Amino acid sequence: LTIIGSTGPVLAFVATLAQLADKIRLPFLPLYAWTGLWTAGILFVSSVTSASNLVKYLTRFTDEIFSVLISSIFVVEALSDVGKTFYTSSLSKALLTVACASITYGTATILRGLRQSTYFTKTVRDNLSNFAPTIGVVLASLTARWARITQGAEIAALPALALPATFAPTSGRPWLVPLKALPVWARWASFVPALMATVLLFLD
Repeated sequence: LTIIGSTGPVLAFVATLAQLADKIRLPFLPLYAWTGLWTAGILFVSSVTSASNLVKYLTRFTDEIFSVLISSIFVVEALSDVGKTFYTSSLSKALLTVACASITYGTATILRGLRQSTYFTKTVRDNLSNFAPTIGVVLASLTARWARITQGAEIAALPALALPATFAPTSGRPWLVPLKALPVWARWASFVPALMATVLLFLD
């Protein structure tokens, strides 16, 4: 999961890097690729020199602060995205967004708590608890789909992922990232975000 970037710290880092690339007018994918190459190099040197032994100097406090940081980023981003719908969409779509978000959170929270309950068998409780977020997302997606079918696309159509009609990269980009598209100074400067990514991967 860390490799594909779906874990919390890496996802937050990639989003921040994309915003930085947009502000300084650099192509994101080449910048991301060079950052990844630098990160791989730093991690390789760290593994050769047994830098993982530094973990013994980290306390529980460090881990908790790191967890709070990542959790805060996700909570703020989620509330911000839901709040934006009241300004960019109709009231019905905004309320449907709130409903879907509430269903996702509520379902995940309730099912997560089943692990300590006496309902069902231990195997069922563990499976429901482990897949609580997934079940919440599925229920919310079905709710949004039901609202669109019954109320119509103009009233209850929430934004969805834009999928290409053919098997191809998004936005018409080439399959291979053009590493030379990034200026030379930016290739060296990507060492700085690579250090941050290394810390995130190290703690993750």
